[in-house]
Amino acid sequence: MVSLTALLRLLPALMAAAAFLCAPAAARGLKDYQRIAWTQGQGAPSNITGLAQTTDGWLWVGSDDGLFRFDGVNFEPYLPAGRPDLMHARIVELHAADNGDLYVSYFPHDVAVIGRDGRFTVLPRPESFRKMPPTVMVLDHDGSLWTIGHGIHRFADGRWATVDNDPIWLDGGLFSMLLDQDGRLWVAAPSGAWRLDRARGRFDRVSNQGGGLALAPNGDVWVIGRNGGPATRLAPSLSGKPRPARAGAVVSRVAGQFASDGTLWALGCPDTACLVHDVTQYPGVIDPRRAADERVASDEGAQGKEFPVILEDRERNLWVYANGTLNQFRPKRFLVPAPKLDLTEYFYTVAQSGDRQFWVAENASGTLWRLGADGVPVAVPGEPTYIITSGRDGALIKGNARTITRVRGEAVETIPLPPGRDGKPVDRKLLGLLDDGKRIWTAAFDTGPIAWANGKWHAGRQLGLPDQIHFSRAAGLGQLWLVRGDNELVHFDDGKLTQYGKTQLGVTTGIFHGEPMVIGGAEGLAILKDGKLQRLRSRDPNALRGVSGMAVTANGDRWLNGVGGVVHVTAADWQRVLEQPGELLRHETFGVIDGYPGRSSAAWRAPTAFSPDGRVVWFQGTRGIVGLDSADLRRNAATPVPVVLDVSTETWRFDAVGNLRLPPGSQDFRVRFTAPMLRQPERTRFEYRLDGFDAAWRDGGNRRTTSYTNVAPGNYVLRVRAFNEDGVASGEDAAVPITIAPTLVQSLPFKVAMVVLLVGLLAVLHRLRVRYLGRRILERAEIKLAERERIARTLHDSFLQTVYLLILRLRKFEVKLPENAASRQELNTILGEAQGVIDEGREQVHALRAGTGRTLAEIVQECVSGLRAVYPDVRFEMHDRAKMVDVDQGTIEEAGAIVCEAVRNAFTHAQARHIVVETGFGKRELVVTVSDDGQGMAPAVLEAGYRDGHWGMVGMQERAARIGGRVEISSGAGKGTSVKLAVSVDQAETASIN
Repeated sequence: MVSLTALLRLLPALMAAAAFLCAPAAARGLKDYQRIAWTQGQGAPSNITGLAQTTDGWLWVGSDDGLFRFDGVNFEPYLPAGRPDLMHARIVELHAADNGDLYVSYFPHDVAVIGRDGRFTVLPRPESFRKMPPTVMVLDHDGSLWTIGHGIHRFADGRWATVDNDPIWLDGGLFSMLLDQDGRLWVAAPSGAWRLDRARGRFDRVSNQGGGLALAPNGDVWVIGRNGGPATRLAPSLSGKPRPARAGAVVSRVAGQFASDGTLWALGCPDTACLVHDVTQYPGVIDPRRAADERVASDEGAQGKEFPVILEDRERNLWVYANGTLNQFRPKRFLVPAPKLDLTEYFYTVAQSGDRQFWVAENASGTLWRLGADGVPVAVPGEPTYIITSGRDGALIKGNARTITRVRGEAVETIPLPPGRDGKPVDRKLLGLLDDGKRIWTAAFDTGPIAWANGKWHAGRQLGLPDQIHFSRAAGLGQLWLVRGDNELVHFDDGKLTQYGKTQLGVTTGIFHGEPMVIGGAEGLAILKDGKLQRLRSRDPNALRGVSGMAVTANGDRWLNGVGGVVHVTAADWQRVLEQPGELLRHETFGVIDGYPGRSSAAWRAPTAFSPDGRVVWFQGTRGIVGLDSADLRRNAATPVPVVLDVSTETWRFDAVGNLRLPPGSQDFRVRFTAPMLRQPERTRFEYRLDGFDAAWRDGGNRRTTSYTNVAPGNYVLRVRAFNEDGVASGEDAAVPITIAPTLVQSLPFKVAMVVLLVGLLAVLHRLRVRYLGRRILERAEIKLAERERIARTLHDSFLQTVYLLILRLRKFEVKLPENAASRQELNTILGEAQGVIDEGREQVHALRAGTGRTLAEIVQECVSGLRAVYPDVRFEMHDRAKMVDVDQGTIEEAGAIVCEAVRNAFTHAQARHIVVETGFGKRELVVTVSDDGQGMAPAVLEAGYRDGHWGMVGMQERAARIGGRVEISSGAGKGTSVKLAVSVDQAETASIN
C-alpha cells in the first residue's frame, strides 16, 4: 500500500497531471480545419438569423423564411404541428436546452418549444411581445425561461413576469444572455454587462463594456465587443469547473466564440473573422484586431451585409454564417507543416535520423528542411541537398551533384562521387540512395548501380547485382531486397541471389524489411512467410493498394501510406493476420476528408512514412507532407442518435411518429432515416432491421434510405442504429412499430370464409365423385347384366338346343341296339352325362337370368366337396362371418378362386390333418384366412413366391392385384401354413369398374 507520506509527495505531480488532463487541446489554427461551405444554391436557407444544436445532434437553423434542421447532409424545413402559419415566419432566436428541448422565438410575437419527443407547444403570449419579440433566451437550472425583448422577462409556472424594464432593455439592440456552469446568469447590452443577484431578484452592472457574452473553456466569463472590439474577462469560474461540454452549441453568438481548444474566434474584426490562439497570455483584455494570429480569408468569413453568427457544435466543428454563406470548419486529423511546404511529388525526398529528427530535401532547389514535432519546417544552411535517405545506424545520408555526405551526430563523412571518363569531377543527378550497413548504394544514368565500400566505388555487376532492377530496399547487414522488371523478387546477400518468384502484386511500391518482410504493390500487400509471399486481404479492396510507406509507433501499431490514404492497423490486429494470413485485416482509413493531401507518393521509390519519436507519424503525399499525432487522433466522441424520418409507399408518405399503421396493400415500402452527425456525415454508417421480417441486422453503409418488398400484413418493429466515422455506436436504436393492414383477401375473416368455402367445395366434389362412381358401377352392372342375358340366350337358344337335339338323335340310335348289348349300356351312360351337362347349363342360364351369384362360402364348399371325397381323413372347418351385401359379385368370384387355390394346396400338398377357413368383413375390408397344420413351405419357396413348375401362388397374387387386394403367406417347417387375403371394398369396387 502507498503511505500517506508518499501520497503527499505525489500530490503536486497528480495536481499537475489533472491540470493537464483538464486543459483544452492545443490550438492548431485554420490550417488544421477543413472548410465546407453551403449556400442557398446548395440547399442552405438564406438570411440565417441564428443557430443551435439540440442534444440529439440536429443543427437547427433559423432564417427569415422559417426554421430548418440539418443532419450534415440535408436541410429540411420544419413544419410546426397545428400552426402552419409559423412555417415561414421569421426566426428571431434559438436556444437548445440541456433537456433536449428547443426554444424558438418567432417574429412578431410568439415563443414556442419543440420538445425532445417532437411535440410543438406555443407558450402564452405576454403583452410586451406585441412591441418586441424575445431576441435572447436562456433556460435556467430550475426550468424557468429568461428572455430579453422590450424588457427582461421570466416564464415560470405557466406565467410571464417582468424582471427588469429599464429603458436599456426597451429599445432594440445587441443583447446577450448566458448561464454559466456555476448557475450565474449574465446579460449584456451595447452599453454594458450585468449579473443577476438571485437573492434580491435584480441585475447588477459588472462592466461598462457591452457586446456578446461567451464562456472560455476553463469556465471564465467574457464579453466580446462587436466588430472586433475588445474582449474583456468579466469573472473567472467561481468553482474552478470548466464550462459544460456543449456550452458552445446551445445558442449561436453574434460577436465571437471560444473554441474548445481555447482559440478566440472574433467576428467582424473589422471585416472578417480573426483568431487569437492563446488567450492565456492576455490577463483580462484582448484586442482581437491587434492580437489576431490569423484571419479567415474574406471569402470564407466576411461580414458582408448579413448579421454574422458563430457556433461550436458537440463535434467541435465551428459554424460561421456571413456573406450569404454558412461555413463549417471541420477539425482535420493531420498536422500540416506551417508554413506549408509547397512541394510536388517529383521534387522532394524525406528521411529520419537516429536523433528523432525528420528531414525533407527539395530536389529542385537543393533546400534541406528539418521538420519539428510542431510541424514547423526549418531550412538548414549549407551545401545544396537534392536527395536524402536514412542510414542503417541512424545517420542522415545526403546527396548532391558531386558528393554524398553521411552525418551522424557530430561525425560527418564526405564521399566524392566517381569522376567522369576524363577523370574530372562531373555533376550527376542521383536516382536514389540506400544504406545496407556495409555499403552505400546509389545510381546515375551514366554509372548504373554503384556501391561505396572500403573507401572506393564498386560497380553493381562486379558485386553480383542482377540487371534490370526496378526496386531495391536494404535488408539485413550487407543484404538487399530487389524486384526486377518482370516483378521477380530477389534477395541479395553479398553476391548470393535467392529468388522467390514473381510478386503477383503489380508494380512494386514499397518493401519493408522486418519479421516478416512486407512488400507493397499497385494491386495489394503481401508478407513473406515460410519462404512464400502470402497476400493480405481486407474488406476495402483499395485500402492495401499502392503502399509506399509503413511506420511503426511505440505501441506497435502499423501506419501504412497507400493510394487510399493512411491505413491504421493496431498491433493486435497485425499480429492476428500474421498468424492467420487468410483472415481479413481489420483497419481504419484516414483520407482526403481527414486532411490527407492527395495520395501516397511513389515517384522516388523511397519510403514515405516515418515516425522519428514513435508518436507523430509523417507521411509524404502527392500534394505535400503531413503529420499525424497517433496519440491524439482528434476522435469524434459524439454518440450518433439515429432517427427514422418517414415511411412511404407508392401513393402515401407517413411521418415516423408513434405506432405507424400502413394502409392495406402496403407490402412494398421505402424507409428514410438519418443520424445527425456534422463532422463527417458521409462516413456515418447505418445498420437496420425489420423485426418479424429480417433474421439479422442489414448493413446499409452510408445510405440513409432502404426499401422492403413483399412484406406480409402484420406487426413489425423497424430498428435503425448508427456509427460515426470513428466507430462510436448509437446508444439506443431508433425503433418504430409498423403495422401493415391486410387487404380484403388478406384479412382473417376472408381467409376463414375461403377455408369454409373450400371445405364445402370439397364436400360437393366428394358427393359428385360418389355419384359418378355410383353411376359407373350401375353402368357396369347393367353391362354385365346385358352380357349375362346374351350368354344365357346363347346357351339356351343355341348350345343347349344343339346338345338336346344331339341327345334325341342318340336316343333313337339307342333303341335300335339290343337290350343287353354292352354298347347300349355305354351309350346310355354317355347320354346320362350329356343330360347332366344340359341340366348344368340350364342352372347356369337360370343363374345368369336371376342376376345373383354364389356366395364366397358356397364357392369354397363346392371346391371342398370333391376334395373331401378324395381326402376323407382331413378334417375341414369353415367359419363364415362376412356380410357380402356391399361386395361386387366379380370380387367374390375372384376371392373364391384365390381361397379355393389355397384350400386345394392345403389338401393336396400340405399333408394337413386339419384345415380351417375363416371369413370376416371389417371396416370396408373383406378378410379371408386359410390355415392348416401341415408340413409347411420351404423357406426358398416362400421367399421366391412360387415353386418350379407350379404357378398357383403366382395366380393368387395376380388375382388379388386385379381386385385391389393383397395376399400374405406365412409358413414354417412343421408349423403349417396360413394364407391371408385382404380386399378393400372401395378398391374392389374400383377394380370391378375398371
